[in-house]
Amino acid sequence: MDTELDGLNGLDAPTVLNRLGGGDFPEDLAFAITEVAGEVVRIGKEGTVTVTLAIKPAAKGQPTVVIEEKIKESPPVEPTRGAVLFTLN
Repeated sequence: MDTELDGLNGLDAPTVLNRLGGGDFPEDLAFAITEVAGEVVRIGKEGTVTVTLAIKPAAKGQPTVVIEEKIKESPPVEPTRGAVLFTLN
């Protein structure tokens, strides 16, 4: 491991995830999963929940970073029913 990152050895995944979103990330992720899973069961098609973590330097030359989280929900889409219309001349 890079010696510049040695200070992160005590930083574990649960600690990081619990600090994201002001501490709301785990609850927000659980909500997204519950919402998409409900639609998957109701519609019977696949859905996804995508988590993106953007990691940026907090200050140039400093051993700190800012992690920005994004949760994207993609529930399955119900097929449209359409309509049959008759036109008259």
